[in-house]
Amino acid sequence: MMRADTAERLAKLLPHLGSEHEGEVIATARAISRTLATAGLDWHEFGRVVERAGEPIALAAPTQTSASAAPNAPDAPCSRPGMTVVGSSRIVPWNGIALRCRDLDRRIPQAFGGRFLTPSEREQLRAIGLTGSVSNAEAAWLECVHVHAQAAWDLWQRSGHGKPRRPAAA
Repeated sequence: MMRADTAERLAKLLPHLGSEHEGEVIATARAISRTLATAGLDWHEFGRVVERAGEPIALAAPTQTSASAAPNAPDAPCSRPGMTVVGSSRIVPWNGIALRCRDLDRRIPQAFGGRFLTPSEREQLRAIGLTGSVSNAEAAWLECVHVHAQAAWDLWQRSGHGKPRRPAAA
């Protein structure tokens, strides 16, 4: 059985698997794997949960609700203060994560997975870096961007190119 909070998190992540950006798809798959692992599940169990649903999924038109009426709505303010990063147990605020992602995207060569952000995504990260406040949808997107940036960083370090020192976690 899957807990409601896990199902909600997966429901937010699944649409990102349809992205045209390969890196975002990979980052989303890894975020789903982490979410499942945290819940004590794996992809096979996730498949069984979907299979047990037993009914075709009817997509309903989205309803108009205010963010205050639906705290888990994509446009509602995120209740989490930030996220943890690899190698640390502390929670890094969203603005620190946004600035870290921009920095890694700029520093890592494209051949190693860097420079993957579009100008509008860079601008969105800059805005989050200034305000620090994010919606639920922005938090999910930011987690995916961070996973991609971290994977690019790890690849760049393993390749031995420049042996860059690890940037501060903000």
